[in-house]
Amino acid sequence: IEISAGAEITPETYTLASMTIEQFEKNKDLIIDYAGASGTMEKDRFESMYEDKAVERIAGIAETLDESAGHTGFKARSEKWQALIGKLETRFEKSQPVLIKVESDAEIKELREFIEKNLGNELSRYGIIINEADGSDPVKFNQAIAMSGYGNVLTITTNIAHRGIDITIKGRYLNNDLETEGVEVPPVGKLAPGLHVISTYLDESEAFEIQTQGRADRGANKGSWEGLFSLDEKVFADHPVLLNQQIVGLRGIIEKTDKSELESLISQVRDRITSEKNRSDEKRREYEREVYLYQQQIFNLLKLTESKDVFIGFLKKTGAYNGIEESKRGETVSLLMGLIRRKLVVELTKFQTEQQSTQKRLEHMARASQVGVKG
Repeated sequence: IEISAGAEITPETYTLASMTIEQFEKNKDLIIDYAGASGTMEKDRFESMYEDKAVERIAGIAETLDESAGHTGFKARSEKWQALIGKLETRFEKSQPVLIKVESDAEIKELREFIEKNLGNELSRYGIIINEADGSDPVKFNQAIAMSGYGNVLTITTNIAHRGIDITIKGRYLNNDLETEGVEVPPVGKLAPGLHVISTYLDESEAFEIQTQGRADRGANKGSWEGLFSLDEKVFADHPVLLNQQIVGLRGIIEKTDKSELESLISQVRDRITSEKNRSDEKRREYEREVYLYQQQIFNLLKLTESKDVFIGFLKKTGAYNGIEESKRGETVSLLMGLIRRKLVVELTKFQTEQQSTQKRLEHMARASQVGVKG
């Protein structure tokens, strides 16, 4: 922002950034699109936030991401992984760093073994280093990401790499000691190939996919992305009834070269999952509101039994006080207040216990079915 404004460059801090933004607002200027490739902050959103501002996009230095490969579908994971082998060899020939996203930490190791078994000669010929970036150890994860930009490094990770990481293209090979740099990758003296990202499963949300693509859309080195998926993945296994029509449709077209219908069905899959989650969330919120209101009623009644005067006022308001024999009102009121309070406490305890049991049962069901929705 300071460079754009022609101002003196100062050390970056959150405070200074806030002050600079305030200065821009006062000057009726607003520079946007600093949200990376995910497009989190859209032009329309800024216009709605700052109605009196003129909003425009300013292009950055990044090359246009090559996502022309789009999605490719397979009936089973075995077919998908076999196709991946051919795609990797092409990238090795180009000395292009590769980032592969899989569904789980366990699959990181499975895919590594599969690649080593089926591409052993190619790994040796091109000096490829397979790099695991999982979430088990933050320090090792950061080290793995730091290695990911070398031309002979193949990194396998999970959705932990969706966003918040930048992979710097080194333009060189990494030596086997994993510490020192080797020679420049071809073409020497020119911009090295950017990162190639391969998603090996279909994200339920397009936003996650865009964030994954964004790992390759960094800096001036032109990166690329492609998506591979198979019909035995979790997203389809979790919603067999909801996605029945889309699964049938995908089975019939995944081998076709025309991808327009494929992309349309993928959009339908995501739209249906999103709609179902929204309905589930609304039902959960409605249930939680009912639970809250019922407990609040019990708490309000308990407050009436906190003092004798308040309780008598309640009895008078309901007309019950006049029905108590005058000579025994003091004793009867005390007995009645104690009895009601005990019953309310028992009811509240019973209700809360039932809710805890229901919550645990729902969480267990969610884990067992891998739905991933609680409450």
